[in-house]
Amino acid sequence: MRYADALFALQTRRVVSVDALRGFSIFWIIGADGAIWTLDRMLRNKGSAFNSVGSFLGTQMSHAEWVGLRFYDLIFPLFIFVTGVSIVLALPRLVRARRERPCTCARPSSGSPCSMDWE
Repeated sequence: MRYADALFALQTRRVVSVDALRGFSIFWIIGADGAIWTLDRMLRNKGSAFNSVGSFLGTQMSHAEWVGLRFYDLIFPLFIFVTGVSIVLALPRLVRARRERPCTCARPSSGSPCSMDWE
């Protein structure tokens, strides 16, 4: 990590490891599996070692039928996990900002100063 990146992370109070894990999961969701399938096809008939590696990687990029677990089955749950972690890390800051800057909207039906009271 460069110094400027570390400085940015300190200023914004972001957890760099969570950002990296989120980027890793999005990378696979968007379509890195296509690159692995292409690598599998490229390594076929190139010798037993290359064929074995390509076959293993290609197998990992497909869902297990009913029994077993493969890498591909963990990608979306990883993204959901990272989203939950991000919410937990961001929530205290959002609540603090809400208390510092109260809502100025008014609900005509109840006369309440804010329709989104968090307390």
